[in-house]
Order: sequence, then C-alpha cells, then structure tokens
Amino acid sequence: MQEVSRQLTTDEELFCTRYELETLSGIVNDGRLERWLPGFCSEHTNKEHESRYNWVKDFVKDRTVLDIACGTGFGSYKLINEGGAVKVTGFDVDDKTIRYASLRNKHPRLFFEVNDAETFAASNSYDIIVSFETIEHLHKPQSFLKNINAALAGDGQCFISTPIASVDENKNPDNVFHQTEWGFRKFQELVKDFLIVKDIFLQVGSTRDIKTGFFPKLLQKAGLKHADHADESERFNLRKWDPKQLKEDLIGTEWTGYQILQCSKKPNA
Repeated sequence: MQEVSRQLTTDEELFCTRYELETLSGIVNDGRLERWLPGFCSEHTNKEHESRYNWVKDFVKDRTVLDIACGTGFGSYKLINEGGAVKVTGFDVDDKTIRYASLRNKHPRLFFEVNDAETFAASNSYDIIVSFETIEHLHKPQSFLKNINAALAGDGQCFISTPIASVDENKNPDNVFHQTEWGFRKFQELVKDFLIVKDIFLQVGSTRDIKTGFFPKLLQKAGLKHADHADESERFNLRKWDPKQLKEDLIGTEWTGYQILQCSKKPNA
C-alpha cells in the first residue's frame, strides 16, 4: 500500500504535467472540457463540481463509497479526506485519467480502477454510490442504473446528478460529450425503473436578469437568491426541491442547472 506522503518520480510528474497540458489545450483550442480538473477549468465549472462533493461528503462518514466516473479523482479524495469514509473506490473508463487520479490523489484508503459504467459488475456492495455528471455521457443509461442497483448495499444510498433539459429528452445536446439530456420529470421516471428515488435536490439558478417583482419574492420564499452577478454563488448550493416553492414547469426553463437524486436499492430491479 502506498503511503500518502510518497513523492512522485520524475516520470510520474511528467505524465501528470502532460495530462494537465492536454486538458488545457482542449479548453483553449477546442473549447471542450470532458472531465473536471481543478485549476484547469473556469471558476464556474470548478464551483459546480466542488459544491456537489462538498454536499455529498456529509453522507459518507464511516461508509464504503464507490465514485463512478470519478475522473481526475479530486472529488473521491475529498470524500475520503474530508468526509471520513472508510474506503473510497473510484471508477473511470479512461486508463490515463485513472493513472492521473492515482498519482495526484494519494490516500491509503483510496483506490482507483479502470472500469466502464455501462458494464461494470462490482465484486463488493457499497454503502454509498456517487455518480455526478455521468449518465448523460452514456449510450446505455439503463445498464448503468441496473449496475448501480446491483452494487448498492441493502440499506445503502446513491446520489446521481445530471443537467436538466428544457424538453423531456434531448438526443442532440449542445455539449459534444453528452449523448442524452433529460427534462426534470423524465429523468426521475428513468431512474425509478431501477432505483427507489427518495429525495430530489436542485443545483440551479434563475435565467431572468431581474431583481424586482414576482421572481425575487419567490426566491426569497424558497430560501434562494437571484443568480445575478453579485450573488451568482448561490446557484452552486444544493437544496431539496419543494414543489410548493418552485413549480415543476419552471425547472429547466426559468431555472437551469442540475438535479441530484438521492436513491436507495430497489429489490428485484
């Protein structure tokens, strides 16, 4: 087992630097970012991802955790280092990304593996399964959800996030890495075939650039602030959805961002 304090060799450091430069090149030349890499993406993107892991880390203390599509591993490290998980395993389909994650995020109870979200069969069950911004990338989301349910402990919980589309199902998203994006209710219907949806959380902001009238009053009642330039950071916070405070038909249109489903195991799914 590697010690947390082990220094990288020259070859390992060069590999990591090349990985980071390739990521930066993709952003500068092509305007694309497939995986979250702190320090190499916009502040907005970084805050979105970091906020999700900061939120979910409160659920993982003394638990075994699987982080599916862990990417560069910074979120997985947060769960073990700050969340107090017993063990965290990160899966990603890309071997270079897994090598980078293993080198940049060292902890004796943190492990990274090359694995495919659509085909993995976990050898152990997990108390907590986290999968942020994964399902929209997949050709076979149903297989992914079935795998999660099989890997989840009987009393376990999983947390799945995805962007909220303005239509029920968008097969041609603007993001070139996405296969499908779903509307607010449509995504929940998809997940419910394989998992029990316990709670719905939102990470959204208003598209209206106004500060007076109906919407600000609605925001105040909901405990939210308008996502103007001064208070844009509020949109990164996750809050449990209350249909009495935010109407469903406004989500994905007047309010854009992500939904996060907290789910439990579904027997015989």
